[in-house]
Amino acid sequence: MNYSDKHQIVWLAPERCATRIVSHIFKDYNFYYRTKFERLPLPLCEPYHSHGMEIFEGFENYEVVCSIRNPYDRVLSIFTNLTTVGSDEVFSKGTREIFIRKFEYFVEEVFAFTEYKKVVENAEKYPVFNNYISKLSFDEFTPTKFIRMENLTEDLNNLKFLFESEKWNNGHYENFIKENKFISKKHYNFTEVYTLKSAKLVYEFYKKIFFLCEYDPFSFSEESLSENEKKKFLHGII
Repeated sequence: MNYSDKHQIVWLAPERCATRIVSHIFKDYNFYYRTKFERLPLPLCEPYHSHGMEIFEGFENYEVVCSIRNPYDRVLSIFTNLTTVGSDEVFSKGTREIFIRKFEYFVEEVFAFTEYKKVVENAEKYPVFNNYISKLSFDEFTPTKFIRMENLTEDLNNLKFLFESEKWNNGHYENFIKENKFISKKHYNFTEVYTLKSAKLVYEFYKKIFFLCEYDPFSFSEESLSENEKKKFLHGII
């Protein structure tokens, strides 16, 4: 868990949400992390920060701030960076259709499991779901603020300890954020990969995030959908 006693904030940092750059900023503002197994606090980035989503006992009254990312983009990033099949795949003109099919199969497999997660035995056999997908369901609590990867500067500026900071207001982190060395640049966009089927599965599971963070449910595609197509997409979800 990442936290600051000085600012009374717990910062949740799920994988693939630009948390490394945020941790390098927060480390300058009295933030620490600790694990279930290590009760002594350690400064952020020395050498890590926590990706855990649990709020430890004694921190119930702290403000909860969570890093986030468009779910469509994050799920694709999990596929390409944190799974064997995804990291072995290359998206190119010649492999595009194969890539799309394999990604759709991955999404079907992972999110079909979510329908039965409460009754399936040996759930630990589904590490992608348990370690990466389910932690942003927010079934038990809702963060008070979000830091969207797509709006880092704007959302960080909404944090009182930053917008009151001379270092922040002097533009100390401006180039650091703009030239974010921790973000891997892809030569393609997630909008090129989703099908209606895969997009609907992701949206259905993460619709709370889409609502809270004002992400567009139809951002999975660069093509404009008709009103009928939008209604068909959302049918049975809202």
